[in-house]
Amino acid sequence: EEKECTPYNSFKSTVLALFKISVGLGSLETTKRVTNPTLYFVLLVLYIILTIRLLLSILIALMGESVSEISKESEKIRKLQQTCYASDTTESRSTGTSSARSD
Repeated sequence: EEKECTPYNSFKSTVLALFKISVGLGSLETTKRVTNPTLYFVLLVLYIILTIRLLLSILIALMGESVSEISKESEKIRKLQQTCYASDTTESRSTGTSSARSD
């Protein structure tokens, strides 16, 4: 007697089948061959929720890193602008002119 090939025979094939379903490549027609459909759907929903949570965590980490880099860059720009303003102010005081420039 030959075993029927289902995507839920082993752990690897089950995870692959869940992944296919979560990205829309699989179909739920295979649930007719599952011995415990309630457990299957609970595991499917749990898998999808955990996958979404993991992806959101990765997105938040990437955005946090981006914000950190932008903050460092803006701090450098602020210091440069502050230095330019200070040099303009001391230059105008030494020449006795106002800080407003005329074209």
